[in-house]
Order: sequence, then structure tokens, then C-alpha cells
Amino acid sequence: AVIAAAASAAETEDFFFAPECGRTPIPPSLLTSNAIVGGSPATPYSWPWQAVVCKNEWWGLFCTFQCSATVIDKKWILTAAECVDENTQNWSVRTGVFDESNKEGSEQKPKIRKVHIYKDFDRKTKRNNIALIQLDKDLILDSFTQPVCLPDKDKGISSNSTGWITGWGFQNRIGSIQKALQQ
Repeated sequence: AVIAAAASAAETEDFFFAPECGRTPIPPSLLTSNAIVGGSPATPYSWPWQAVVCKNEWWGLFCTFQCSATVIDKKWILTAAECVDENTQNWSVRTGVFDESNKEGSEQKPKIRKVHIYKDFDRKTKRNNIALIQLDKDLILDSFTQPVCLPDKDKGISSNSTGWITGWGFQNRIGSIQKALQQ
């Protein structure tokens, strides 16, 4: 329902969910953990829908990590609304990234056409914390960049389902952000 609401916020005719999704040529390690803070390093490039949102600094010469994001289609990236504003000049997106501190040959850095922040997002409470980033051109889907599968809006997710969370988060509550993708 949240994804559908964010999609309607985009108000565009060319929005659709990728027909082929969730495919990774590099299998991830699926060891389970209950940790969000203090996860473990992911197998490189095994989560090809993972993306980086970064803040442009020094007239776009540098890009400072802001948040993790998710490729949901060739032209669409999903992220938290608290991570962005609607000024496209402030932000960059990178896909095909494992170590966010290095430039890797697998990386794509598309231009952003528009940032759609869900209209009911509340910055104070973080309620409805979702945004869509519309890209200027299609991503090239390859071994390093693929869309994630999203649940069908008419089907629920079973309460006994297993899920994985990935991102460049904190290893502990007082440490620094990890450079290599964590799961």
C-alpha cells in the first residue's frame, strides 16, 4: 500500500513495476541475523537492486553518502523521504555499488529528472517516509544493477516470511557508516 501510494504521488504515465525482478547472478549469503545495526558484510554485488543516494558537494565534484535506496525499475529508485528534497541538483544516485567509497567499474550514475516526496510525509515524526527518484534515462540492467521485486498490492506478506535488509549503515551505535554493503 505504501509503494502504491508513493507511485500515485509520482503522477506519471510511464511508471510501472519491472516484469523481471529479484534476479541476481551472484548469489547472496543468506545467513540470517536479527541485527540491523551490526550486520555482516554482504557478498559483493549480490544485492543488485541496492543503490546509493548521495548529496552533491562542491558543485557536484564530490558525492557524500546520504542514504541507501532501491532500484525498482529502469527509471525509478525508492528511498526514504527524509534522505532527499525536491531539488534534483542536490542529489546523485549510484547503482552497481558494493564499496561506496570506491569508484567501481560496475557503477552507473544516472542523472535525476525529478524527486517525488510522498505528499503526506511528516519530517518531524518521519511518518509516510517514502520518496521516488525518477531518472532521466533508463538504467542498463546487468549483473550489477537489477530491480527488486515488490509485493503485489492485493497480496499480503506472510508474518512468517524471512526478509533481508541491506545497506551502508552503522556497524555499531557510535561508529561510522560502513563503506562496504552490509546485510
